Amino acid sequence: MASDETLAEHGRGPLKLRAGAPNLQGMSRSLGKAPVVLTIDDSLMARTVLRRALVGAGFEVLEAVDGLDGLKKLTGEVACVLCDVNMPRMNGFEFLSAARGAGRPLPPVLMITAHENDRPPGAREMGVVGWIVKPFDPELVVTTVRGLVNEPGNARMRLHDRFSAGS
Repeated sequence: MASDETLAEHGRGPLKLRAGAPNLQGMSRSLGKAPVVLTIDDSLMARTVLRRALVGAGFEVLEAVDGLDGLKKLTGEVACVLCDVNMPRMNGFEFLSAARGAGRPLPPVLMITAHENDRPPGAREMGVVGWIVKPFDPELVVTTVRGLVNEPGNARMRLHDRFSAGS
């Protein structure tokens, strides 16, 4: 795993995760089943690319077309969430607020955005551990999800966060 601040360069900017992000492996891991990843994106193409890459890497994938659909599919088995920022009906941050407001535990969340500057203050507190900027490299997403789901503690990801003022 990368020991410097940046895991890899992709799309229009680096993918950054905060150190000490929660390590939730999901109940399916304890039963020997594939880890479950919930992808929430209104783009069929984005969901298809993510599903193919993740399933090919051994993950089980649940898909949702927006935040409302994502709330219905967020179960205790979900080990990681990949959530688009801009969606109709309920956007990514509304999804996070609604899930937290309902007292539902959130696994690590990677937000997907088309714009590097779609990073509002308070995202870290809402459960966001990293950002994926479109267009993204599916293999980098797989590597990142695998690190969030499989690696224990701080050794899992030693990455600098981009949630400070001005970023």
